[in-house]
Amino acid sequence: MTSDLKKKALASLEGKWGLGAGVTFLYYILTAAGIYLVLGAVMLLMIPLMGSDMEEIWSGLLHLIYMVVSLFITGIMMLGLLNVYLKLARGENAGAEDLFRYFRGKSQMWLAFKSVFLVGLYTLLWSLLLVIPGIIKSFSYSMTYFILLEKPHYTVHQAIDESKRIMQGHKMDLFLLMLSFIGWFLLCAVTFGIAYFWVTPYATVAMAHFYAKIKEEAAE
Repeated sequence: MTSDLKKKALASLEGKWGLGAGVTFLYYILTAAGIYLVLGAVMLLMIPLMGSDMEEIWSGLLHLIYMVVSLFITGIMMLGLLNVYLKLARGENAGAEDLFRYFRGKSQMWLAFKSVFLVGLYTLLWSLLLVIPGIIKSFSYSMTYFILLEKPHYTVHQAIDESKRIMQGHKMDLFLLMLSFIGWFLLCAVTFGIAYFWVTPYATVAMAHFYAKIKEEAAE
């Protein structure tokens, strides 16, 4: 199964490696820029508060705002990036503009933020019990974003429930697929992260094919 999915990913990326690497680079640059701008704004707001009696309270509040806004930016950009990868896996026309799919309205931006927040929160809560249950649940929730991209009318909870349903009996399959990319991610470290812009599309498009496969099996 793993080798077949990787072959499909390579076929989907044939002639599209530039696009895959380009949108991945753009994702990291824009996300980092947005977060640093928020961090800069928070630091400027903290300067007048230094030395005041309420410094600790306001500092905590501003850090909370920074975390929420950073998660908001990350969520919108991440789902946009997955949108490009999913289109590549499905053989559809994809472009850099697809990276900004979730900037098209307040409801879209809220959906992106809420999905990343809830998946992260539920995974964290399970991880607080034990590490292993947290890892297992992360695999259960792993298809949530692909489901939301295909079914934008779904609520986040519906997408999470659907992900849990179709991932039944397939968690080990996904684990083995991700494990097969260990060598590629080691290459990223050797190349100081440069190879990451090509490895990420490869691994994620393979994951998109994995989603298509288990979705079909669940529908049978």
